Parts: sequence; structure tokens; C-alpha cells
Amino acid sequence: MVLERYVTLPGGVQVTVEPPQPGGDTTWSFPNLQGHNFVTTDEAGTATSGYAHYDPWGYRYNTTGVTNTSHDAQFGAFGSNGNKLTEPGDNPITHMGARPFSSKHARFLTVDPIHGGCANNYVYGYGDPINGADLNGKIFGWVKDKAGDAWNATGGRAVSWAGDNLCGIAEAASWVGAGLAFGALALGVAVAAGTAPAWAPAAAAAAAVGAAVAGSVQAVAGYAAGDNGHVAGGVLTFVGGGVSGGVWSAAGKSVEPVSRVAAGIGVGTGWGGIATAVNLPESAGGCS
Repeated sequence: MVLERYVTLPGGVQVTVEPPQPGGDTTWSFPNLQGHNFVTTDEAGTATSGYAHYDPWGYRYNTTGVTNTSHDAQFGAFGSNGNKLTEPGDNPITHMGARPFSSKHARFLTVDPIHGGCANNYVYGYGDPINGADLNGKIFGWVKDKAGDAWNATGGRAVSWAGDNLCGIAEAASWVGAGLAFGALALGVAVAAGTAPAWAPAAAAAAAVGAAVAGSVQAVAGYAAGDNGHVAGGVLTFVGGGVSGGVWSAAGKSVEPVSRVAAGIGVGTGWGGIATAVNLPESAGGCS
């Protein structure tokens, strides 16, 4: 026999429906932003309780409570989420899924079922009930586990792939760095000849900085692979590209000597990167 049904509506309003019978009625429970039911009405909208006031942990600090079931366990604090207040009184206990929760003490009363799921075994929402809710007693552990699963499925695989392809990454970075360095050189020649557009110095600076980034990737991947050739080439490309980028950033179209210096650094960087990427690895070990 069904004594009553509980229906949660959009927005968190909860309706307690008693079967049609003599004296049967409907109770509407209205929650605050944290899901604590603070007032009840009948189906006509007439208040059937006073206003309950809660602290952020769900502890009612006035004497007025809500009555929205036909037995002692009420949907009070956290009630709009389906959590029942199982022991009303001065020390209320709310059933939060896997664990009982004491709003007076702001603590769970049993150990977190997920090891390491929160700051300690009993804390609620990392001590922040406004921004963190744990309505089933193990939500933070669940989030932690799911984050770990996501990392293993995505980031972990990417890291594993990178670890298995260090030589290929270093080789690709060496050619990218060399290409960008020679791009800076081509722009430098055009600037020195007076045929370059106004945006050429900025483009040359961007290309040189890109070469420096590629060089850093080559050096790190080469070091991890134990290949001194890639380390040397990457460092050369990184330093040369960085210096060239700085010079280009300070150079204007009319500053031809500075432009030539930047172009020279660019070609040196590119050539050094190619030489170390193609020749040194064969004799330096690691990726040979």
C-alpha cells in the first residue's frame, strides 16, 4: 500500500502527494538555493509551516521546521535533493546517500567509503558548503576517480605516446625550427634589400621565436631519448631563435644593420639545427 509519493519538480520544488482518501492532501515544499526546504504550503499556496532558517551546513538555527511527510523523517536540510532528515531535534542527522551527516557538527559520522575522496574521512565538501556539495556522501571521491580515469584515457595516453616517440618528436621539431629560422632569414634579406612590406620585421620576429620554441622541444625530447645531437641542435636553435627574435622585435624597417644581424642569426640557427639533426644523432647515440 502506498502511503504517499514524493515528486520533485523543476527548480527543486518538492510535492508530497497522499493517495485519494479521507483527509488526504498535497504538501508543497520550497527550497532555498542550497536545497534546504524552508517553507511548506498546501495546493492553494497557503503556508502550512513557519519559515525555517539554516546555516550553510544545513543546521536549522530557529525552532520552526517543515513537515512534509506523515512520519518523523522529514525533507528539511538538503531535502529538495531527496535527502531525509532522519533524526530531527537539536542534533539533526541527515541521510546523505552512503553516510549520515550531522549539520550541527558540519561532519559526516562515518568514514568516507572512497579512500582519499576528500580532505579527510569526515569533512563535508572540503570545508566549503557554499561551493561544494556532497549529497551522496562520496561525490568528491567519485570526481577524483573519474578525473583519474579521464587522465588515463586521454592525457596519460598522450604522455605514453610521447615517451614512445621521443626521437620522432625531436626530429620533427628540428626541421620545424630550421624552417622557421630560414623564414626569418628570407624576410631579413628582403628587409635589407628594401623590398619587404612593413609587416616583415614583426613576421620575422614571430618566425624566430617559433624557431626557439621548436628548438626547446627538440632539446627536451633529445635529452629524454639520450641523444646528445638533438640536445645540441635544439639548444642552438633555441638560443639563436630567441636572440634573433629579440633583435627583430627591436628592429624597424629602416634599421638595415640590425636587420642584417638578425638575418645572420636566423640563418646560423637554421643551419645549425639542420646540421645537428641530420648528422650528429648518427654519432651521438640515443636516436641513431
